[in-house]
Amino acid sequence: MKITLTSLTYAERLSQETNAFDANLVIDGKTYGRVGNAGHGGCHHYSSQEGERLLDEYAKTLPMIETDMQDPHDPTKKFCYPQSADSLVDAAFSVALAERDLKRHLGRKILFTIPGKPGLYQNKAMTAATVKDVTSPPNLEATKAKLKAETILNALPFEQALEVYRARA
Repeated sequence: MKITLTSLTYAERLSQETNAFDANLVIDGKTYGRVGNAGHGGCHHYSSQEGERLLDEYAKTLPMIETDMQDPHDPTKKFCYPQSADSLVDAAFSVALAERDLKRHLGRKILFTIPGKPGLYQNKAMTAATVKDVTSPPNLEATKAKLKAETILNALPFEQALEVYRARA
């Protein structure tokens, strides 16, 4: 099942215990209304009971989510909990937010990795035309050498750049 959020509005300043957001809920290419959260804690709000039901049914087929916290009932284990419609939407929210942020960065900065060093690096802001010019052949190799970069995310297909971005950001 492919779960995505489109037309995402994220209100970071309103987010307290949970992320404050509103978005279209898309499951396998079909829109199932809106989903959102006011950011005060608690469950998400779904405009479509059918969409929430589909997600909950699918979540029951998935493995438990394992946290980094110790299980209060068994200190030798990690705390786990079952997936739900909300946990699936949270995962889709995380991806949608990373996509939005990556698109913003790629348009005005060069994002790159450095061999043997964790994290992502970026240059100072520049025009979109300049970014495109220095990250396209024949200038790509010269840019990599100048930055001592291993990988330049701007030169990767978007999905691949997103994987690197999410793993390293």
